Amino acid sequence: IQVAPGVSLAGAEASVSALGGIVDFRSELTNQLSLTIDDSQLPALASLGTVLRIFHVPQGTILGHATGHRTHVGIQPFITGLVSVSVTLEEVVNYVGAPKLWDRGFRGGGVKIGLIDTGMDESHPMLEGKVVARKNFTPGPDTMDRNGHGTWVASSVAGKEWMSPVGLLIGVAPDAVLVNAKAFEGDAADYDGIMAALEWAALEGCQVLSNSWGGEDYPPLQDLVRAIRNKTGAIVVAAAGNSGPGAGSMQYPGGYSDVIAVGSIGTAAPSQDAVAGFSSRGPGPGGIVKPDLVAPGGTEEECIYAAIPGDDVGCYRGTSMATPLVAGGIALLLSAGSGVEPRAIARDIGPPGPDNDSG
Repeated sequence: IQVAPGVSLAGAEASVSALGGIVDFRSELTNQLSLTIDDSQLPALASLGTVLRIFHVPQGTILGHATGHRTHVGIQPFITGLVSVSVTLEEVVNYVGAPKLWDRGFRGGGVKIGLIDTGMDESHPMLEGKVVARKNFTPGPDTMDRNGHGTWVASSVAGKEWMSPVGLLIGVAPDAVLVNAKAFEGDAADYDGIMAALEWAALEGCQVLSNSWGGEDYPPLQDLVRAIRNKTGAIVVAAAGNSGPGAGSMQYPGGYSDVIAVGSIGTAAPSQDAVAGFSSRGPGPGGIVKPDLVAPGGTEEECIYAAIPGDDVGCYRGTSMATPLVAGGIALLLSAGSGVEPRAIARDIGPPGPDNDSG
């Protein structure tokens, strides 16, 4: 629910409790409460003077999965199709130009990146000692990654150098540190738990928040990402979605103007810089150009090897995979300060200027 202006969240919570409602998430940055309540109490809830609006809480889903081309991982494909090319995390990190800033001494040092995902295998060689805070927002028992997705994303954004079964791997911002905000136990989760994880990571002092998940438009989510940007200064990065190639297929929070949305391209298959057919396109609400950026996340014909739990690697594709590359790139720019322009590691691959396919 959105609480009416001038009403404290504590007062609204008391009113909800009187109707038998149980508060699941109480925002510290917005006028929102998420609650579980019997359907029969909805008319009474709507009549409360403390309540401005009522929403049904939707679900978000992670936006990248293992392909049929993988090692020692039993996750079923999410995007079907024959993979003809596999590349490694090191290859895509080079592709986006991160070593240009590493060579100048900018490797993400001093930057804290929050990952709202399926948890992490913090004992993986790429992640040992990288996580400075962790919290579980799922029904699961802990912040361990039993899905594979979160460990993959974490290794991509800030993983340490590791000689893996497929060769040397390293993340975009290897000197950055990570905050593990586990919002997913499986592939889907309710928005209130995801939003609680996102807000917690922001309040932990993360300068960058990486979100390799998406779902439907939800006004309280838009309010939260705007509040995070305005009140904490954190930069919110999110996957554009795997619902392309139709116009207006952006998922959220990537579709919001306060969020940097990331689409997926290939490095080799079907060609260099080819926008994946599954990568969601703009425009966003009000005709804004989306996505904002694209990065290698694979295509229908290409997947990327990075870390998965158990000291192993998996080949994944999706806009989930592109998102941490951009989040890590932002960490490099933050560690560099004002002396480096974003174009040091970015280029325009589409028609001149912004467009709704490649940003």
